[in-house]
Amino acid sequence: MKQYDILLLDADNTLFDFDRSEHEALTEVFTRHGYPFTPEQEALYDSINRPLWDAFDRGEISREFLGPERYRRFQLAVDGQVTHDPQQMHDEFQVALSTRPYLLPGAWEVCEALSQKYPLYIVTNGMVVAQRRITNSPASRFFRDVFVSQTMGCQKPERAYFDRVFAAIGLTAADKGRVLMIGDNPISDVKGGQDYGLDTVWFRRHGQSLPAGVHPTYTIEQLTELPTLLL
Repeated sequence: MKQYDILLLDADNTLFDFDRSEHEALTEVFTRHGYPFTPEQEALYDSINRPLWDAFDRGEISREFLGPERYRRFQLAVDGQVTHDPQQMHDEFQVALSTRPYLLPGAWEVCEALSQKYPLYIVTNGMVVAQRRITNSPASRFFRDVFVSQTMGCQKPERAYFDRVFAAIGLTAADKGRVLMIGDNPISDVKGGQDYGLDTVWFRRHGQSLPAGVHPTYTIEQLTELPTLLL
């Protein structure tokens, strides 16, 4: 296989167990505001939240709109009215999320192995407060830098995001062949890297399928396959 010099890794649901962190943080916030957050309520929230994130990935809505809007829509669906400040609920969720830096099984060992040969960089969409769980995690020792979209003014899969990452690392367009993008999201990670001219590894989770026009260079089903693929 082709040799690479630098690895760009997505964070949530690639290395970090975002699903667990999100579940715990949401349960804390919704319970505080009088919602028991039953499995039915969690399924309702997911049905509201996922399309908003898909719209964000497509560049159709802003991060600032997405955050509180999901709580506004949830309250309307459950109560028919908004009785709790959606922005406050969003802010509380971000803080609660930031304190839960859970890694996916095998992530520590994978990062430890890869960091002995490659410079590792985290490239992640999301909000600064919530992403503190990455920089505060013991695993942060493996990463040369963490690039959070909110601080960069753009996000994956936008070309501007990758331009700024390259500039920060000290790379030029001529270096694209040396860089490998790794992530679970077909649009923000795989298509984003693909459109920028990077080779990509798609971490396929839960039997996920690829949208039309998305063609990862490599596909793995388990995170622990990554060292075998690269080393």
